[in-house]
Amino acid sequence: MGITRKTTLLSLVTADNPQGYTNDLVLFDRKRGSGESIWDIKNRIGFVSPELHLYFLRGEGIFNTIPGLQSKPHSHYDALSCMDVIISGFKNEIGFASQPTDLQQDLAERWFPVLGLEHLTDRLFIQASLGEQRALLLARALVKSPSLLILDEPCQGLDEEQTLRFVGLLDQVCKHLNTTMVYVTHHRNEIPACVSKVIELEGGMVKFNGLFN
Repeated sequence: MGITRKTTLLSLVTADNPQGYTNDLVLFDRKRGSGESIWDIKNRIGFVSPELHLYFLRGEGIFNTIPGLQSKPHSHYDALSCMDVIISGFKNEIGFASQPTDLQQDLAERWFPVLGLEHLTDRLFIQASLGEQRALLLARALVKSPSLLILDEPCQGLDEEQTLRFVGLLDQVCKHLNTTMVYVTHHRNEIPACVSKVIELEGGMVKFNGLFN
């Protein structure tokens, strides 16, 4: 197998890499470039990464990533609520979400007790701890019931206690949701118990591909 970078692999899967159109790539049983839009793909994928977290923390002036949506951006990211963050997952928005339907509001509210974060229901995102914020981004990724959940170094920046709690949440998610999970990390000891297969890369090459034990 040729040289492989995890960033390139993930960008191909999430439809963020234009090389997906020039290679024999099949996503969700459809050849890339056969008529599906980027949003058709993204609507089936939940995504969490430290970079996404940073976008939310520095999201001043960012309303969303949906072209053509005529809504004014909020001027200050520090007015972003925890509920806003979860709701933004329905339309892959970054920053403040567009007006949700009653069903979307109800589905978003249900995630707070699931995560043990009932105390944050009416709080601002910046008032949550780092670990709580990462858990809220997990809820954002899962709120639309995606076919695929991609976690790109989701525990980066978390302390040991926060990492254990986040990984525990992922094990619970795997038990109760019919979602395929791709977990990317440099630290083997933080891989959730629910992971059954592993691909290990070293120097851009596949070093190991098989069952995880």
